[in-house]
Amino acid sequence: GIREEWIFDRKSLTLLGERTVQIRVPRHANAEDRLIKPGTILFTSAVTRRTLVEGMKEAPSQRS
Repeated sequence: GIREEWIFDRKSLTLLGERTVQIRVPRHANAEDRLIKPGTILFTSAVTRRTLVEGMKEAPSQRS
């Protein structure tokens, strides 16, 4: 199984990123899945840019 972790700034509670961690070998794991040890980070993602828009259907400008 896996665990999804959201990472927040302690003071502002702003979402900084996320990661996926292997927590145990799946019950019906194939040989390849058994190679991944519990505690292994499988995926990471970081928020590097934010912007505000006026409405829900508005897309952010492509300009920086």
